[in-house]
Amino acid sequence: MRLVFLGTGASVPSVERNVSATAIHRGNRVDLVDCGEATLRQMMRSDLSFMRLESIFITHLHGDHILGIPAMLQTLNFMGRVRKLSVYGPEGTEEVLSCMLTLGAFECRYPVEVKTIKDGDTVDLDDGIMFAVEVKHSIPSLGYVFQENDRPGRLDMALAEEMGVCPGPLCGKLKSGEAVEMDGRIIRPEDVVGKPRKGRKLVFSGDTAPCMRLIEAAKDADVLVHEATVSDAHASMAAQYGHSTAGEAAFVALSAGVTRLFMNHISNRYENDGTIEGEAQKVFPESHITRDLMSFQVPIPD
Repeated sequence: MRLVFLGTGASVPSVERNVSATAIHRGNRVDLVDCGEATLRQMMRSDLSFMRLESIFITHLHGDHILGIPAMLQTLNFMGRVRKLSVYGPEGTEEVLSCMLTLGAFECRYPVEVKTIKDGDTVDLDDGIMFAVEVKHSIPSLGYVFQENDRPGRLDMALAEEMGVCPGPLCGKLKSGEAVEMDGRIIRPEDVVGKPRKGRKLVFSGDTAPCMRLIEAAKDADVLVHEATVSDAHASMAAQYGHSTAGEAAFVALSAGVTRLFMNHISNRYENDGTIEGEAQKVFPESHITRDLMSFQVPIPD
């Protein structure tokens, strides 16, 4: 599982940063959190295949988070997509997508499923769930938590060999929860496989001022992707528009006990000058500023 930061800037694109879009890539599946202007082009510049896109989770309906959707819809159509694309978002999403599906001389030839979701709603994915969290912005907005399914426990290979199980297909069956027979003996998974390991947890704030609901939802996450639009010197501006400063994002990470913080939605006034990252690291050392096309492989915990 990895994250690919396709757009990391706030409000308008710049030479250095496109607007909001983050991909969750695992196996043959790609899901997007937000799809700002030119997200399709950013995917082409990365090593992601936009044809593997399965769903788009919209945090809110400001243009810098949704204006890449029409291009995505129409290009997928042009490229011959036939399977369903799912789009989820807060109140108003269905109306906005209805307009997008009629833009220009365009007839969509594959199903687009659009669903309005709210705080606490859960979406089942192939390998986990995504659930929505109400956050604190200037318009109705959601954050998202991706919780991976639990993984099988680790196989004690030395113990399995002692019991006569050689490396190979039988080990695979034991790991997948099946009992196997060896020399008339039944060996059960619990004999040689440890307890299931909890899946990884990723949290995406969208645009938000610091809020307790997100802190609670992000508890013990492996990764928190949190907006840090401005430096602490512009705290009053952040509060006025429902955004967070670098220090506030770091405080959320610290309070939630996450492993890593990645900061996005960076104002163009900072670009790559180190201000945002430096301020956050004073509060939470594992704070990292994101840059366009940067990727992060989410490690599997022990």
